[in-house]
Amino acid sequence: MMDLMAIHIPRVKEPSLGMNWSKGRRIWILVLFSAMEEKLYSNMYL
Repeated sequence: MMDLMAIHIPRVKEPSLGMNWSKGRRIWILVLFSAMEEKLYSNMYL
């Protein structure tokens, strides 16, 4: 039973790390898009 538990623990941790990584990527994409929009608007006004 202990061996089965040791095998199952990493499998449970992997999806949570993947979800955190996807959230991090979404935040970075939003930041990059907002920065690009600011640059475009500033160029248009200038």
